[in-house]
Amino acid sequence: MTRDDENDRPEKAAEALESLSARKLSRRAMVRAFLLGGLGALGVWHMSRPGELPLDVVRRATRDMPSCKVTAEGVREWTSQEELIAGLRKGLDGIGGIRSIVPNGSTVFIKPNLVRHDNQFDPRVVPALVQLIEEAGAERVFVGDNAPAPTRYTADSIGLLRHLRQTDAEFVEVERGTFSMVDIPHGVAVKEAPMPNQMLDADVLVNVAFFKKHPHYKVNYSLALKNLMGLVRFQDIVHLVHPVLEDGISDLVSTLTPQLNIVDMLGTPAKTVVMGTHPAVVDRVAMDLYGEKDIPIYLQRAFARFSEVLAECDGS
Repeated sequence: MTRDDENDRPEKAAEALESLSARKLSRRAMVRAFLLGGLGALGVWHMSRPGELPLDVVRRATRDMPSCKVTAEGVREWTSQEELIAGLRKGLDGIGGIRSIVPNGSTVFIKPNLVRHDNQFDPRVVPALVQLIEEAGAERVFVGDNAPAPTRYTADSIGLLRHLRQTDAEFVEVERGTFSMVDIPHGVAVKEAPMPNQMLDADVLVNVAFFKKHPHYKVNYSLALKNLMGLVRFQDIVHLVHPVLEDGISDLVSTLTPQLNIVDMLGTPAKTVVMGTHPAVVDRVAMDLYGEKDIPIYLQRAFARFSEVLAECDGS
């Protein structure tokens, strides 16, 4: 794929479609179509140009479904840290505000995606989010991952530790902590998995991924859902989840769904941060933003699997 093809993706994804009000769909049908067919299936997507994402129609479509709230905010290429914080705040306000997710006095565990290969991770996003979480009244904020290479070395090499020093967040090398075996009652391929106690003991779990192409042929793209594989003890991922990726990733989410999910797309032509309260919906928006129609099997199965769960959010 050429660089011109890459830059054309946001424009291809941004079609001017009929307004949602003319479709007369039930909320249940709305969510099911949204997850399985993408935003275009509902006619709710509009983007005037890269970096400018008025998703008011998406917010209206999901306003009565707490697990389906999603928004996205475009960010300029050379935005300042203050502008980035303001963009995140605006996006979070679109899904109810950070205080609706982070109770006063709570402990928050932020799980970023710390890798070094083909890295487009923006090290400013997590510290900006930490500042908003601290403003909401969180008592303690942990930032940690279970990286393939030593976690602290990875975080330092991509600039995360330097930016985190401007906050009160505590950095955690998950692989050095203790783990507990967690049952997955509705698991299709994975029935139990070892997960870090520090994350399990937190009041709020925040999942911060960045949009990247992935070398594994079963994955192709790694977003919010895929990032949650890092909640499993690293030495167990290869034999426990990798052989059953198509269903295993959804199994993990079925037993532990983060309260806030973010996909950092600042390293793509979309220059966007997607935020939502369910990782499947966030990934659906991110894939549509990127303009990718060839959805990996693990994402297809996740969208289908969680469509029924999300459709029940209307209470009927």
